[in-house]
Amino acid sequence: MRMTPHWEAIGAVGELVGAIGVVISLAYLGFQINQNTRQARGSMYDSIVSSLASFDGPIASDPALARIFEEAIDDWTAVDGVGRARVMHLLSTLFKQFENVHYQHRQGTLEVELWLGWRQLMLSYFRRPGIQTWWSMRRGFYSANFREFLEREQPDEALLSPRELARTHVVGRR
Repeated sequence: MRMTPHWEAIGAVGELVGAIGVVISLAYLGFQINQNTRQARGSMYDSIVSSLASFDGPIASDPALARIFEEAIDDWTAVDGVGRARVMHLLSTLFKQFENVHYQHRQGTLEVELWLGWRQLMLSYFRRPGIQTWWSMRRGFYSANFREFLEREQPDEALLSPRELARTHVVGRR
């Protein structure tokens, strides 16, 4: 049975409307995925920053711990056994956080602009003499990819140690 031209035209319009509906649905789905990805990245980054804040909190609020930490990252042997044990735990936490940042970068969930700042921070800490000593004892606790990154890369510029930074006064420009 042959359809009349009238029904063929209606069928063609129906197919066109259906195709437009599919395109609109796909565009909406793409928008939703983009929104969800942005939200997930924001949550992930907030989690990273919160983790670093939980690391910094005890050091910032405990002058004795701050002193031990500053000494140990510059000269591991300058700190006694109990102090080294405290710093070892702090550095283990800090470098696990750094490993997570590195992982997020490798997965593409950390934007390049944010990664560059973290990269500089990680490498600047990693290049401190006391941390090099600590690392030689603890490097096996980190992924091979992260170890290779730290041991291969150099910071763009050397950052001041916490002690050097505390002694430096920089006047800002307006």
